[in-house]
Amino acid sequence: MLSCAVSSGCKSSQTEQPSSSPQAPADPGETNEAFTAFSQQITSPLHTLTVSPAETLSIPVTVKNTGNQRISSTGKFPVTFSYKWFDGGKMLQIEGERTLLPRLLNPGDEASFAAKVVAPPSGQDLTLKLTLVQEGVAWFMTSGGAPLEIRVKMK
Repeated sequence: MLSCAVSSGCKSSQTEQPSSSPQAPADPGETNEAFTAFSQQITSPLHTLTVSPAETLSIPVTVKNTGNQRISSTGKFPVTFSYKWFDGGKMLQIEGERTLLPRLLNPGDEASFAAKVVAPPSGQDLTLKLTLVQEGVAWFMTSGGAPLEIRVKMK
């Protein structure tokens, strides 16, 4: 029904709905939500390393998704593979390189790949801690997910 008054113009008795443009459905292969629980299992055939200062390494790893959320390196909050260096138990202020996961990991899935790691320029009592990180959210190893720890000797 349309009513008009001289001083107030015309009004519809029905409320107009704002037009909404159709949105593409979210890609189920993307990580678009910030996680609240962080669970991972990381293994490698390497248990110790000997490295040169600032050497770039390729470390074979297998990552298993032990959580209940899908993990992907695409989306609004991608999950990547990274690491932190420790010297004498103290974390070094080095931002680890990121390695993309080779594919979507559903709960229980695992993937094997080579992780890119760059050794620090110096160090005595080094430990390399390998972990997943949800970009812009949290490092798995500081939020409940156990990292893989590898003892490292500097040449």
